[in-house]
Amino acid sequence: MLVISEVLALQRNDGLNREDIERELLVLPGVKKVIWLGEGLAEDPQGTAKIEGRYVGMGAGGNTDEFVRFTDAHTILLAWEDDASPTAHPVQRINRERMQKNYDILARSTDQEGKPFRIIKVPMPAVIERKVVLAPKSDQSSALNEVYFPASDGLKAGDEVIQIPAATYLNFLIANDVVLVPSFVEEGTNPAVQERVRHIFEDAFPGRSIKFIHCTPLMWNGGGLHCATLSEPGPGKPGHGI
Repeated sequence: MLVISEVLALQRNDGLNREDIERELLVLPGVKKVIWLGEGLAEDPQGTAKIEGRYVGMGAGGNTDEFVRFTDAHTILLAWEDDASPTAHPVQRINRERMQKNYDILARSTDQEGKPFRIIKVPMPAVIERKVVLAPKSDQSSALNEVYFPASDGLKAGDEVIQIPAATYLNFLIANDVVLVPSFVEEGTNPAVQERVRHIFEDAFPGRSIKFIHCTPLMWNGGGLHCATLSEPGPGKPGHGI
């Protein structure tokens, strides 16, 4: 079973449609079914891009490990914004709308045995912000350079923007008898919210201890714990490449 973001898949596979991509995915070992979700988190755009107004993000285009994760064959964790009111932060409003659509898709879907999923909503941390002045094209040392934004965003050197990292509890790492989960209390998330997350993870991963780790610096450039620990190929023998 595999879940995938349709928006991300189509962005990364120019010239292929959904049917083409699914046909290739079903060739992978163990994949018998593909569930197509919509968009990922607003603060995880493709590359560096405007989210809304002066808010910008830097990401991979909606990776599933930022917003939806399996804990077993029948249980799915889904990132969730509790506040859907018009006065909520703009990024929270976008995420609530996107995750509601994803929830509706999952609620209509079934697992590999044809049974409904157990869907657990995991609270999102408080929005993290920092103000950044866009660097000119000549300054390649800055991650937020005017050259990295598409022309349609209308941003130029000297503009002050507000960067939002893709901060989520779902970029966690499972390792033997422990689950390592990002911590956001240091950035202002209510400790009570994080305690709710702890209880959710304890229920989802019985027998494993839950450890929170402060790793927000990883997220400013996209990614997180799970992204940074994915398998990478090692060097091959001389003459054999990687």
